[in-house]
Amino acid sequence: MAIRLTLSIFFSFIYLNAINLNTIDLKEAKKYSQLEVTTYANGKQNITFLNTKNPSYYTPTTSTLVFQKKPKSLQSNFGTIYLYDLSKQGQYLNVLNYDFMEIEGNMSNISIGLADKYYFKKEDHLKLPLKHHFNLQKLFGKIDLSRLKYLVIITASGTPPPIKKIIFKNNQEYTSLENNHLETWAWNPEYVTHSHLKKQPIERIYIQMKSGFQKALKRMKDTNITIYGLNGSPEDIFHYTHLLKDIDTLAILKKDFPSIQGYQVDIEPYLLNAYKKDPEKILNTYLTLIQKLKIYTKKHELKLSVVIPFWFDHLYVKDKNVGFRVIDIADEVVLMSYRSDINKVFDISKILLNYAHYSNKELRIGIELMKIENESHTVYKITQIQRTCLSSGKITDNCIFLDKMNQYTVYGKEISFYKQTEKLKYLLSHPIPFPSFKGFVLHHFDLLSTVPPLFYTDK
Repeated sequence: MAIRLTLSIFFSFIYLNAINLNTIDLKEAKKYSQLEVTTYANGKQNITFLNTKNPSYYTPTTSTLVFQKKPKSLQSNFGTIYLYDLSKQGQYLNVLNYDFMEIEGNMSNISIGLADKYYFKKEDHLKLPLKHHFNLQKLFGKIDLSRLKYLVIITASGTPPPIKKIIFKNNQEYTSLENNHLETWAWNPEYVTHSHLKKQPIERIYIQMKSGFQKALKRMKDTNITIYGLNGSPEDIFHYTHLLKDIDTLAILKKDFPSIQGYQVDIEPYLLNAYKKDPEKILNTYLTLIQKLKIYTKKHELKLSVVIPFWFDHLYVKDKNVGFRVIDIADEVVLMSYRSDINKVFDISKILLNYAHYSNKELRIGIELMKIENESHTVYKITQIQRTCLSSGKITDNCIFLDKMNQYTVYGKEISFYKQTEKLKYLLSHPIPFPSFKGFVLHHFDLLSTVPPLFYTDK
């Protein structure tokens, strides 16, 4: 399981001789506004193109959000349209963190609606009943709640409507410890034994389906631990018949091993070199594969679990959020939220946790135990893509001119709980304020012996 530590959306004239431009399609590069260079401890570098032009949103963190704005007006055949702008500095409003919307004011003789980012494209909005209180979950699927733009009021009177406040509230508190289940990945089936699992309160294990898988099943037969088959690599988006064979195998084996309940894939298509040239094409192929796997697992009465990085919540393909799309398709999702600070874990996970809640899907959070080396990240703005330039005294046709924007270091101790057992125990015993959350997945089984027994504190 590769680790992609960050999605950089942070906002000297130079060009980089070190970049291997032979792997980059300069025509494709023109689609992007930023480039990030990650330098690893071994000196290797990775280049990622970023596009800040993707539809963006802001997510308020307060339990109550109040708007008191003057609307702008438009004339139409239906009367006067008043638009109460919910966006901020060009970013749409994400209300997936809220349960209800309330409107204070007189509802007489008006029509009311809610519009997302497509308002001017569709010239339409979601018409709402004339009432003061709305359950947002009932609106989910009818409108993009992660990118709201306007409250829309239409009146024939020509006078501003008496709307005083627009309020979003999160009235529910989810503080139960009952869902803090502990699970783990096992990449080496030969090492999986019941005696090792007894040392930790493991309730589910994802075992890679390679040599030794069936022997591991036999060793686990008398346990109460749920078992999922596990496989996946970036190249699988092109050649996936072996994944379908895995599912066939699980369907046969679960007759003798009822603890088998599903199949998990960890594909990570962004690690492909082809992703640098055409990420949209690669992601579309990836999503198509996930859809095929979902159909196949459902046919065999197995659940499909998909592992994704936390930063998929800011990645879009044809205006569709990739993280949301995976949650829509899969039965369950495991989020690689590799951070060692509890607040950061929740902060980078909350968008997809809330989306999973609205979608009535389960989400788990991956936790890293391995030793992680520090990484150096540099973000550049692409100022010019030029076919010919002078580089190291030679004329070359491959030159990308960059403007350095930001440089920072990601420290391994901020990513992994390696030698930070007390911090890990605190995370595992902490109330999880998201109803979609169903447990932590430790990466990985072979490292469980490196930490003392992890017991939850009393409520």
